[in-house]
Amino acid sequence: MRLNLDVLQILDALETHGSFATAAESLYKTPAALSYMIQKLESDLGITLLDRSGHRAKFTDTGTMVLEKGRLLLMRQRIWKAGAAAECRAGSGIWPSRWTPPSLSIVYSRLSTRFTRKIRKPASILPTIRWRVPGKS
Repeated sequence: MRLNLDVLQILDALETHGSFATAAESLYKTPAALSYMIQKLESDLGITLLDRSGHRAKFTDTGTMVLEKGRLLLMRQRIWKAGAAAECRAGSGIWPSRWTPPSLSIVYSRLSTRFTRKIRKPASILPTIRWRVPGKS
């Protein structure tokens, strides 16, 4: 078995909840399924993540390191998912600049396949603008 996000979620839930039973409940799995996945990973990688000698399983030093690094990956996954669905609002003032929202939207459309753009003109602002010509009041 390879280290994947599912196993990292199991390790995170186990440390957060403190027991296989409550961790399994939070992940909608059985305690046996969690234990099997962790044991399989330990066996395949040749490492020990949990010390099972006591009443409750405790993380080894290696297990703690994998947990900490894994939490960073899980956080990045959440950020990536949120970013893929996030809305970005950008605009230019009354006087357009060289780098306007349409060019910005090209950048974002390349970053995310779910990007859509809406370009609106501030119609409510336009009637309130008074144009001043030098020398006339």
